[in-house]
Amino acid sequence: FEYFCLIYLSSLIVMEEIEHLLHRPNVNPKAQYYGICCLTQLLLDGTKPDLANRLIKIYFSFFKASVKKGEVDTKMVSALLTGVNRAYPFAKVSHEGMEEHKESLYKIIHVSSNFNVAMHALMLLYQVQGEAEAEDRYYSTFYR
Repeated sequence: FEYFCLIYLSSLIVMEEIEHLLHRPNVNPKAQYYGICCLTQLLLDGTKPDLANRLIKIYFSFFKASVKKGEVDTKMVSALLTGVNRAYPFAKVSHEGMEEHKESLYKIIHVSSNFNVAMHALMLLYQVQGEAEAEDRYYSTFYR
């Protein structure tokens, strides 16, 4: 039990420090990319959903910040979507909280020329909506 508490606390500390690095001014985009990649490798489980919730918030806040700058890199978007796809099953995120991000995910799919980025965004949309709630918009985007 002490071992798992130590891993959890160290994951929180690492996550906080990487978050500070990501939002610092004048940070090299490569450093931001590798910070996101490091966050995607944190160990997650169902016992600590707050860690996954916080990771999802970090991913989407960084995505919004990079979109505002107008400097969206396909490698970065792919890493962000990989992290969200990986953290979402362990998180306790309300569907209302994810509803605000759906539109930006659809924009990523339509704008992106990278097949992998589009597939990551579609996988996330499918997880968020669920199989029963999948909309016509989702399927038309999927088949396009």
